[in-house]
This record gives sequence, C-alpha cells and structure tokens, in this order.
Amino acid sequence: SAAIDRPWSEDVLYFLMTDRFLDGDPANNVPAGSDPALHDPGQRSQRHYHGGDLRGLELALQSGYFNELGVTALWITPPLRNVWNAGFEEEGTPQTGYHGYWAQDFSDIDPHLTSSHRLDGSPYPAGREGRIAHYRDFVSLAHARGIKVIQDIVCNHAGQVFYYDVNGNGSFDTDSPAEWIQPFRREGRYENARWGNIPAWNLRRTAPEGVLSRLSSYGRKGWSGGSLGKDDGEEVECDFYRLRDFRTAPDSPHFDTLVNEFVRLYGFFIEECGVDGFRIDTARHVHHEFWDAFTERLRGRLGPRAERVLMFGEVYGRTPDRLATHTYRSDWPDRKDPCLDSLLNFPFCFAARDFLRHRGDTFGPTAPLARALRDWHGSPPNGRPYLTPEPGLDGLDARQKSLTFIENHDGLNRFRVAGVTAQRNVLANALLLTTEGIPCLYYGTEAGVRDERGVLERESETGRVTYVPRGEPERLEEARKSESFRAIRALISARKA
Repeated sequence: SAAIDRPWSEDVLYFLMTDRFLDGDPANNVPAGSDPALHDPGQRSQRHYHGGDLRGLELALQSGYFNELGVTALWITPPLRNVWNAGFEEEGTPQTGYHGYWAQDFSDIDPHLTSSHRLDGSPYPAGREGRIAHYRDFVSLAHARGIKVIQDIVCNHAGQVFYYDVNGNGSFDTDSPAEWIQPFRREGRYENARWGNIPAWNLRRTAPEGVLSRLSSYGRKGWSGGSLGKDDGEEVECDFYRLRDFRTAPDSPHFDTLVNEFVRLYGFFIEECGVDGFRIDTARHVHHEFWDAFTERLRGRLGPRAERVLMFGEVYGRTPDRLATHTYRSDWPDRKDPCLDSLLNFPFCFAARDFLRHRGDTFGPTAPLARALRDWHGSPPNGRPYLTPEPGLDGLDARQKSLTFIENHDGLNRFRVAGVTAQRNVLANALLLTTEGIPCLYYGTEAGVRDERGVLERESETGRVTYVPRGEPERLEEARKSESFRAIRALISARKA
C-alpha cells in the first residue's frame, strides 16, 4: 500500500518487547513440553516469561491504539524459536530467553508468541507451519493499519545450544557455571564443546540443519568481561556472555556458506512474511566483512524490493568515530555503496539523557547534546564523514535514516525512574520528536510508565516491565486518556505536518 511504501524518513517507530507488552493468549504461556517454572504468572520477575505475545499485539492493532498515537512502524524483539532457559548469567543466576535473543531455530517462531487459532477463531495448522502463519497474519494486520514491522535479528550468536564439557563426563552438568561459561582463549578453541539436549528448556542443537548445526561454525573461544568494550579483535571472536558466537571471520572455511544461510533465513521473513526492515543486534561483535557480504547479497536476493527494506545496526558507544564505520563497507573507497543503511544514534541518546534525566528542576549541560548533534553528521579533521553520505537504494543516506532514541531495553533502562516526572519524560520525547533522524519511542513511554525498580545513578534492565497486566486490557484505554499520551500524540502530529 502507499502507506507502507512511504520513505523511512517519514516514519515514527515504536519499539516493544513482545513478551512484556500484552498477554493476549494465556494458552501459550507454558508451551507443550516446556518447564512450567519458566513462566511467572504474576508478571513481576525480571528473569521469567510474562506471557506477552503476537495476539496481544494484534489486539492493540485492532483497537487502533498505535494509529491513535501516530506511530507508523513497530520494532519487535526477535520472534525466533529460542533456548528457553540458561542456568547461569555471568553473575551466577538463571534467566529465561523471554527477550528473544537466544535463537535455537532460525527458521521457526517461538511457541510462547503464537496461538492455535486466528483472530476470527479458525485454527492454524499444527507446528511450524501454523506458527509462521500466525506471524504472517500479524504483519498483514499491521500493514492493513498502515504500520510497518521491523524484526530484530541476530547474526552474531545462537543461544546456549552447546556446553563446555569441563569434567569430560559427556553430559551437561547444568549446576556447574564452568560448563556454561569458559574464559576467553585468544589462541585456539575449546575442543570440549558438546551439543546440549534439554527439551524442557529447548536447549538443543541449532536449527535448521546445515552450517548453523555444525560446531565448526562457532568460535568456541569463551568469554571475558572486558570484551564488550574492546577493539582488538576479541570483541568479534568471543562468546557474547554465555551465548555461542558464530565464526564470522572472512578467512573461515565456511564464511560464504554462513553468509548465504543467513541471507536465506532472514530473506524468508521479508519475502514470505512481509517484514519491512531489520534492526541488527550486536553488529560491532561481528566481522565487518560479514556485514559487507550479508547486506550486498540480501539486497541482491530481494531485487527491487530491497529499495523499501531498512537495515539499521546496534553499535554501542558514545562517539561517532567508533560507531559510524558500519555504514561504510570495509573495502571503501573501492566500493562506496553503503553497508548498513544506518545506526542507532547512541551519542544523541547519552547526551539527551545527561541533559534531561534528573530530579526536580535540575538540568545537565547542553554542550554535549549540541556536540552529539553536530558530530554525528560531521567529519574528523581531514577525514571522511563519520556516516557515509552515499545514498542507499531508496535515495536516502545514513544521516536521514539514523535512529534517534532516549531509552531502550538494555542497560540504558527507561528514561523515567524514581525522581523523574512524567512531564520531564514528555520533554525528553519532545526533544526526540523534533530532532533529525527517525525517532523511536520505547513502549510505555507514551503513558509515562515509570520503572519502579530503576534508579538514576545505575544502569540496569529493570525497565523491561509488562505494559498491560494480564486481564487488564482496559489499561490501553486508560493510556489513551493520559496527559503523556495526548502530548506525545500531538508532537507526532506536529512532526508529520
């Protein structure tokens, strides 16, 4: 439709964690064969499934909630079938894969998210066919409301599909932290990696069969706490926490096969399910040459349709010199066409929060915000622009498609915590919605949702709260009547005008 074909520079995004938005179908909260202890019926535990699903998003779409707010694209957390449980985080505590970033089957949708029947009551087919059909129906419903869908994707890692058999007994000792996480090994690989097989946690060999289901496709080099901030190669070779890192180096024997498999798998969700774009997770932890090949081959596969597909990356950092290189190909200037279309604008996010995220009438400095806005679209002395000025297939460049935001689901946490007023939250969103780039709201901000566990002085993930508690669908109607909702709706309307 014409509404879906509009330029990305005219969109306003709404990012939500599907498990934490609205539980529209309680029947899928404990999928057949899964460990019931992984679900929290009270929707309070940070580490357990809360029950939000595609049906919840469909109910919100049906009610006109997103249209009334004025958002034009939904960015959802990865919907793929996940490993459902891990025994140890790095601090020694268990957590579930409710967030979607622990893929086990890259060709399937997680049964926590799908229903046995369509909205009209007719049954879906059993198994994967039915789950894909439900996902396709969700995308179609969004399109019918003039709303695009952005799917969060991961090429850096799979979930905890194998373990390190430290004691050599041939079985996964899940109470042993060492079998979940091994220290980073710069030289060589751990040869004691073994596929897991715990059906109640869907902890098993990666699917589909092929390059993703071979241990040789994984780095198996372990993890170190400092690796996330490094630039010495460790950041692209290590496991990501306890997750299993793919070997994405261009000199690996399976490089082309791995790239082609991800192009095939993710291309399916665009071609067969109608997804409009991808947010690319942990982009900095994958070899740059992989992104060169992946973006080029995916665009080639999609043909003319590629002009309408947005691919933006998550590259964490405070300065553009570290982030924006991913909009260039690694073989620039021999090839000047863009690699990733754009990036999440972390420098803006950090500076906006430093300025506005305070108690009472306190404000932080404005100079860093001005600098972030200037430098993101600038150049170092005698250097190329930080963001590539080369337009993509749609005629827009990385600057025009840059994603601005003030909060997210990771360590940044919600903008509004104790001490931050609803008015200050609206003010932050006003800054977001009157700034160049594609603005992205975080679910619940339109109702001034406050993270009761979060604090100003500490980063955490406590903002991953359930927006609409189970059995209380009227909360969406209450949100529509809030001062925050009306203010943000008015700002979006003004932006469009």
